Amino acid sequence: MFIKDNSIIAHIGVYYLKTYLCLNQLCVDDNYRNQRIASQLLSAIDDYFKGVPQILYIDKNKLNTNYLFYFYIKKGFKEMDYLETSNLTYKKELEYLMIKK
Repeated sequence: MFIKDNSIIAHIGVYYLKTYLCLNQLCVDDNYRNQRIASQLLSAIDDYFKGVPQILYIDKNKLNTNYLFYFYIKKGFKEMDYLETSNLTYKKELEYLMIKK
């Protein structure tokens, strides 16, 4: 979480899902975007949860879907097929499932 002037300007949710760390809701206030805050949050997750595979879901029907997809690719994530997830379920037609090992 990033705080400035007693206000939360960015946060990311994390929880365990089987053997994966699931990233959820990486959000940065519009006024603070493009300042590497999201990248810093992801780096902090990498440092704190070293060695734990990370997964995340991206909705396919949002205006920023392509931006998010390629942002996460640059951060080391790759799209994964649902068969690799040990029976984790998701709606392949509605969202991308991505992993970083």
